[in-house]
Amino acid sequence: MDTTDEFQIHLQQLPFKKATAIETVYALGNGHFGVRSSNPLQGDNPDYPGQPGLFINGFYDLTAIHYGEDYPGYPQNSQTICQLPDPRFMVLEIDGLRSDEETFKIRLVDKNLNLKTGLLLEIFEITSPTDKTVRLTMQSFASQDDRRLFGVSYSLSALNFAGSVKLNKQHRVHPAADSGARY
Repeated sequence: MDTTDEFQIHLQQLPFKKATAIETVYALGNGHFGVRSSNPLQGDNPDYPGQPGLFINGFYDLTAIHYGEDYPGYPQNSQTICQLPDPRFMVLEIDGLRSDEETFKIRLVDKNLNLKTGLLLEIFEITSPTDKTVRLTMQSFASQDDRRLFGVSYSLSALNFAGSVKLNKQHRVHPAADSGARY
């Protein structure tokens, strides 16, 4: 990767490494929606310290505001933007073990955001509980031409084994609505 280009935000050049700050710096958006650059295996985990998700402009919850006294011009509702499921989230399966059910070690190797093209390149090394390591390379963008389009490309390479790796794109159903089904 070219780290000298002034239009690139390279992870190694950042003075901080806190997950929520990195998610913010590398977030992609186009005025209609925004996607935080979270850990792709942890985005659906309620214990993950970051704030992964998809945020759509104009998609929010309304909550009534109650005042002791009511005057003209006071807002009647507050608006909170909804945190929708992370479109980057994925589940890896190695040797029958799933990353959403077992602890996979995830090491962020590199991130680079090209501000000229809007392309975010990320490299992770992921180790399964059976010590099999894969390199995950992701490229993603938020389209400026079609404001409804978010693209992600995944590439997996086995680093210390020969065998199969399964990549699943799915999200858990929240416990309140969980019927045991997955989608």
